[in-house]
Amino acid sequence: FLSQAIGAENPKKAGVYRQRGRFVITIAFIILIPFYVFSGKLLKLCGQNEIVAEKSGSFILIYIPAIYIMALIDIDKILLTNLDKTNHAMGCQILTPIIHLLWVWLFALHLKMGTSGIALAYFLTNSIIWILQCVIISKLEIAAEVNTVSFFSKETYQDMKEYMKIAGPSVISFLVEFASFDIQIILMGVVGVLSQASMVIFININV
Repeated sequence: FLSQAIGAENPKKAGVYRQRGRFVITIAFIILIPFYVFSGKLLKLCGQNEIVAEKSGSFILIYIPAIYIMALIDIDKILLTNLDKTNHAMGCQILTPIIHLLWVWLFALHLKMGTSGIALAYFLTNSIIWILQCVIISKLEIAAEVNTVSFFSKETYQDMKEYMKIAGPSVISFLVEFASFDIQIILMGVVGVLSQASMVIFININV
């Protein structure tokens, strides 16, 4: 949708699609919150190692906002790319691992917060990158009309039915794709912790 709007030289419509994307992500996130909150207990019910389940549960509770912000980052990254500001998007992507490694060292290693520190590092890294992207977009002259549309604008929610016919299946496909990885990890957890750890490493390398 963003590509079509920018291609048609209608940046205000691109702003509408940007906010609609945020709305869809927000609804999907709200629906998933109960699963995240009770993930530790759910993992135990699935036969996972108790220590792993408890640590995973505490990690996810802190990681929840980072997941939401990550999706917002993707929306603005797509917008920057379609505005021919790929250098700006690339700069944010290059900055991400640098900032993240610093946070991980500070919280997980130096302050000895363990997995909770890693989750906090994700949240802070994603927050900084998203704020940076928002500032960049707000300063771009080419995005002036994009910035006139807010999350609460009336036009954001007009014709949502037509938008959801395409956006809805896309979101479901995205969730199913990630759920398939999670199911693989859970199944390996039943086999054993070492097998599960190997699967996590394998998936992250390949993804």
